[in-house]
Amino acid sequence: MTFLTYAYLSVYKWSLAGTFSTSIRHHQNVWGLASLIFLDVLWVFSLSFFRRRMYNVFLMTHVLYFSLILPGVGYAAQIIVI
Repeated sequence: MTFLTYAYLSVYKWSLAGTFSTSIRHHQNVWGLASLIFLDVLWVFSLSFFRRRMYNVFLMTHVLYFSLILPGVGYAAQIIVI
């Protein structure tokens, strides 16, 4: 199972169980969900449609979101101590 599938299934499981609001209060889950959303946006802007027609937007989103994803994954994985 891939990471993205696991992440989406976790959010779905929390929603079904009614524990999403309590589960998302943990800072690891907040950073993990934020990183997942950033990765999804990067995927959209990586499609050839955006790369060919709006290369500057493609490049800007990749540079900006990489700088947001890296600390987000670090916090989610508890690699970086706050």
